[in-house]
Amino acid sequence: SSGINAEYGGAKKNMKMSRGGKREMRNNYDEEIYTCTARYPHINPDNLVKFVDLPLSSRTLAGLESAGFITLTSIQRQSIPHCLRGSDFQIDEEMVMACPR
Repeated sequence: SSGINAEYGGAKKNMKMSRGGKREMRNNYDEEIYTCTARYPHINPDNLVKFVDLPLSSRTLAGLESAGFITLTSIQRQSIPHCLRGSDFQIDEEMVMACPR
């Protein structure tokens, strides 16, 4: 039996979700992913400071935040947009040397 966790008054309770609810949740997630991927070609690394500035799903952003990833490094700012687009990129020595150790 599958279920979701819902929080009521601070206590977590396992609740069953209907097939229709699961379908709606999946459709909403698919729509969110589509919206994010549509923004990939328009990412400008110069405008990126934090991970929330990237077109990432709410699940991905929540995971990054819970792991302590808030601010992008210089190399992340330059490389992640290419990764999201699925394009090749090359990191030069200057970019590597600019990264904090």
